[in-house]
Amino acid sequence: MTYLKTSLLLFLFLFAGSSLNAQQLHFNSLTVNEGLSQHDASSIVQDSYGFIWVGTYDGLNRYDGYTIKNYYSAFDDENSLSSNRIKCLFEDSKKRIWIGTQGSGLNYYSLKEDKFYRIKISERYSFINCIAENKFGEILIGTTNGILKIKEGETITMELLQMPLTGVTIHDMLASIDGTFYISTSNGLWKLKNNLCEQISAFGNQSYSSLALDHNNKLWIGNMQSLSVMDLSKKRDNIIKIEFFDNIDVRSISLSKSNSIWVGTFNQG
Repeated sequence: MTYLKTSLLLFLFLFAGSSLNAQQLHFNSLTVNEGLSQHDASSIVQDSYGFIWVGTYDGLNRYDGYTIKNYYSAFDDENSLSSNRIKCLFEDSKKRIWIGTQGSGLNYYSLKEDKFYRIKISERYSFINCIAENKFGEILIGTTNGILKIKEGETITMELLQMPLTGVTIHDMLASIDGTFYISTSNGLWKLKNNLCEQISAFGNQSYSSLALDHNNKLWIGNMQSLSVMDLSKKRDNIIKIEFFDNIDVRSISLSKSNSIWVGTFNQG
C-alpha cells in the first residue's frame, strides 16, 4: 500500500505539470513531525464523523483536521489494538471502524463507545487484507487463506466460509448495489451471492489486486498487467479492457465524488 500512495501522488504531480493551463494541485503532508506514529501509511479511511484514520506499521492514527491522536497495542490491555501493524481499515453501517492487522487478527473500534475490541481468530487467518459489507449488513473478512464472515450475537465471532476460495489469498473485496460481493484473489476474480461463490471465467486464473465500483454500477478491476471494467447492470458479462494499461502494474483504484477513477500503479505514475 505504501507503493500505491507514492505512485498516486506522483501521478497527481505529473498531471499538474503536464499543461501550463492545468489546475495547480496543493498538498499538505502528515508525517511523524505532525504526530503520525510512523511514516509508512498502509491504509486510510474517513469515518462518518469526518475523522481521517491512518493505519501504519507502527500504530493507528486519528486526524481531526488539527491534531493526530495515536493508538497502540498494549500487551496487558484487551481494549487496545491486538497489533501495531495495521493492514486495512473499514467503517461499517454500525459506525464501527474495523482494523485488520498483519499477523495478529482483527479488531474494531466503536465510535459510539470510544473503545477497541479484539476479535478472537485462528492464527491461520490472522493476516487480514480487506474488509467489506453489503447492503444486508453481512461483513466479510479477506485473509491470506480465504474468507471469514462476522457472526453477531452476545459476542462477535468468525465463521470460515467453506467455498472454493478456502486457502486462497484474498486481495480486495467490495459489495455491489444488489448485495453481491466481488472478490479479487491470487486465483482470479470471483463473485459471492446467496452463499453461491463462482469464478468469473473471463478473467482466468490470474492474480487481481484491486477493485472499485463507480456510480454507474461499473466494476473496475486491476492487476499486474491490465485494467478492465465490467458493467454490472448487464445480464451478461460486459467487459472492456483499457488498452492504455496493458502491461502496467495496477496497485490501487479509487473513486472520487465526481465519479472519476484514480489509478495508482507501481513505477508508472
